[in-house]
Amino acid sequence: MSRAPLGLFEADTGGSVIPIGKTRHKRYIATGEFRPPRKGEHYLSGAIIFAYRAPNDLSTPYWIAVEHTPVRWEALFADGWKEMTADDLLFRLTGSGQITAYRQKQS
Repeated sequence: MSRAPLGLFEADTGGSVIPIGKTRHKRYIATGEFRPPRKGEHYLSGAIIFAYRAPNDLSTPYWIAVEHTPVRWEALFADGWKEMTADDLLFRLTGSGQITAYRQKQS
């Protein structure tokens, strides 16, 4: 058995091509378990890896996956805290220098 796939994987879109960064589809990450998925669980499969939902208990083992929840960030500007993505935060930190502090957003 090989290692679990690394990275975030989109759910199968039924053949629809969606450019990266232009989608709001859920993303999935491997849990490290390699076993037959149970009904309703997500698993990773394919030469180009996608996440699939098991329609019933399967007998073939796959890498089990769970939905990935992205971390949200808040940055402190002169006029207060503002929510932003990690990419926006990185851009602002390496660019303008307007941010005086940042923190992970609390749920």
